[in-house]
Amino acid sequence: MRHFIARLLAPTLATVLGAHAAEEPPMMEMQVSDGARLLQRWDASIYAKLWNERVMEATRAKVAEQLALVETELGMSAREFLGALKSVDARIDSFPTPEADKKPEPLFSLQADLGPIAARMLQLILSKDPDNSEATTVAAADEAIRPKKRNGKPTDNLVLARYGARLVGSNHAQQPKPWPVKPTEADVNFTLNYRALMKATSDLARKDPEQQAVFDAFMNAKGMDAYLAPLTWEMTLVPEGVRERMRQEVIYPGVKAVDRTLFSRLPETTLMAVAIGYDTKGYWTLLEPMLMEFIGAQQPGMTREQIVKAIEDQLTNLGLQLTYPDLVQAINGTILLAVTPGAPFPAVTLVVPRSKAVDSGLRFAADMLQWDIPANGASSPLTIPNLPLPVNLIADPQYWVISSDPTLPTTWNAGGTGWSSSPAMTLAFEKAGSDAALIGASNTNAVLRTAGGFLALIPFTDAKDKQTATVLLARSSAAASTGYVVGQQRGKTWELEARGVFGLGTFPVIAGAIAIPKLIQTRNQANEVGVVSLLRSGVFPAQIQFQAGAYLDQDGDNVGEYGFFSEMAGGPITGQPDALKLSLLPEVWMDAHPLVHGYRFSCWLPDGKGGALVGGDGLRPQNAGAARAQARGFVVYAWSPDDANSLVYALTQSGTIYSKSEVTVGVDGPAWHALFGEGGWDADPQWEPHRQR
Repeated sequence: MRHFIARLLAPTLATVLGAHAAEEPPMMEMQVSDGARLLQRWDASIYAKLWNERVMEATRAKVAEQLALVETELGMSAREFLGALKSVDARIDSFPTPEADKKPEPLFSLQADLGPIAARMLQLILSKDPDNSEATTVAAADEAIRPKKRNGKPTDNLVLARYGARLVGSNHAQQPKPWPVKPTEADVNFTLNYRALMKATSDLARKDPEQQAVFDAFMNAKGMDAYLAPLTWEMTLVPEGVRERMRQEVIYPGVKAVDRTLFSRLPETTLMAVAIGYDTKGYWTLLEPMLMEFIGAQQPGMTREQIVKAIEDQLTNLGLQLTYPDLVQAINGTILLAVTPGAPFPAVTLVVPRSKAVDSGLRFAADMLQWDIPANGASSPLTIPNLPLPVNLIADPQYWVISSDPTLPTTWNAGGTGWSSSPAMTLAFEKAGSDAALIGASNTNAVLRTAGGFLALIPFTDAKDKQTATVLLARSSAAASTGYVVGQQRGKTWELEARGVFGLGTFPVIAGAIAIPKLIQTRNQANEVGVVSLLRSGVFPAQIQFQAGAYLDQDGDNVGEYGFFSEMAGGPITGQPDALKLSLLPEVWMDAHPLVHGYRFSCWLPDGKGGALVGGDGLRPQNAGAARAQARGFVVYAWSPDDANSLVYALTQSGTIYSKSEVTVGVDGPAWHALFGEGGWDADPQWEPHRQR
């Protein structure tokens, strides 16, 4: 209890969120406005109604118990604290390229207008962590504090200062200054600076030439700069749930007005549907320069005409009689996705406009999977591998319709208003301009009722939890309103508006939750997913295929041995003709200790004498006596050559990936038996199975 507030608020207000770097727009910014207004809107919302349901009584009691701890330390209730809050503006100012020997850190900032409780909050933080916090001086500030140490080291660049009612903090400025906060009617605002984010991501990808080439081609493509304009998302609590607006100062070249008649061809019982007007030819004006530049970088000297011919040759080799212009004009119309009632699961329908490219692609799939292509106005069943639901293909002169709704083949061409006259679509059409390129709607009441039917499939461990979920779904389905989403071009601005119980705001929140941790990892941590993926999805399957194919069988017992990297990547294999070139791994693995995605790799096999052989880039020494041992096991290591403190990874024939820090690494990587605690090939691994950090 003694340090509860220090643990709760100090990292939030001083370490995770800090001061504004005014020189450049922040990379990401989130603003929460007017806590008192937010509380009023919450009280009027469907969420508050559901929260106050009798069935939630036990949950409310548990939350109240936890809040009591906070309220004791604060000396006020959580509602009083929020009522005093005028605004919070949190930013990631930038993400500088890390130095080789230092852990990279984003430059965060925070400004919180706490009204009359600002001074109290600052003193509370200071008093609750007196051993590591001290008062300091910041020009023009009423008072300021800073931690004496951070991560065990003295620090000067972590300051929290008070300017009247505002607390301003920094993890990168000794003199944090307040900045103007623009009032807004929205409860939450989120801004993503694509240009700064892409640059930071590109900087972290520098060690991988292929990734860097992709980023460079993307960032430098003709006209791309205009499409990296900042994206702003606003969220406001409303009685029906949340209303959201997204804006970006950009004119998208490949959008067009939605064909609204498609909604009339859906059944009146449709649960939800969304349609987008799309023109690939328009988008190609943006993408083609990037594609040509990227291919040109990979194949120096190739002209545009040669690249186009190479693409058309590839299409011909696939049996698709298409030209490059056919590909460019593949989609020109409305794509629609709908969910309708069905048993045992709701049905899904996809509608795609017809074109020469789409028709050719569908015929290609039909030849592969032995489908019958229906004539216009007719339908035929599609057999899709591993899909137990019946699926039908419907043809009309303008669209292909793929649907698991068994009633749609007879109703699609029947005429009538269908779902167009439903309350959900009526509202969506009212919100959409005549040229709206994105229109969607949800019969939220029916969606929630449908979801309630699947509660029986969820294995609740407590009958009370199941009862709570059942009652909440029933109450919410009765109280919910229809939802909509509309996207359209307004002059030079693309705007999207949505309203519903489940908001689109999850997208920017998820984007931030993914992007921020990835950016603040060290370079080796940023590559962690890549190296684990290489071991699990690259090296391990290659070893299994090499051994199962008996490409090397030195003792002739028809049981193959495991392989070295070079053997699986196209190098010579002992006992096989030179013409045999495998491609179980890419050519980059031909080196004795290949460098892939910033990591070195080594492969060890038993030598038949209790020791091990390390893989090279030449022929493996013939050793029939070691064949049986080499058919039973291998060990592969991966390590960062640039960071001695990073994790070292190991993979064995079991498919399990292990990791350990502080491993001694020599010329050939770790010693072959490092994983086994210096035991033999039959010893159990001593490292822990790897878990994503």
